[in-house]
Amino acid sequence: MISTLRCLMLLPMMWLFSCDEEKSTQEEARIQREVDQRVEAIRSEMKVTENRWKTVRTVTFCLLAGGSLIWLFNGGGTDSGSGNYPSLSDGKNRDMPTRRRVIDRPYPDPDDEPDEYPYRR
Repeated sequence: MISTLRCLMLLPMMWLFSCDEEKSTQEEARIQREVDQRVEAIRSEMKVTENRWKTVRTVTFCLLAGGSLIWLFNGGGTDSGSGNYPSLSDGKNRDMPTRRRVIDRPYPDPDDEPDEYPYRR
């Protein structure tokens, strides 16, 4: 009789544990749905970001390509003012002085006397 009484007391305890198990599985399912929703939201944001970067790369490429084409059709880097100055290989303008940069040293002249202090200002 005591063993039957113990079994009857354990039976409601087992039912309680089984009910709690259903609640925990429902809670786990709810959490899993939330996780799935968040993962989908993050994936959609990543797709949008990836599409934006592709657009930025495409626009940048088009601008660079267009700029280089304009540069090529406008002379391609030739000096537009080169026709104004005589070139060294040109035989027509030998009497005009050649243009030099400011930092160039003057050409040595054999008639000049050597300076006593050549680096003095």
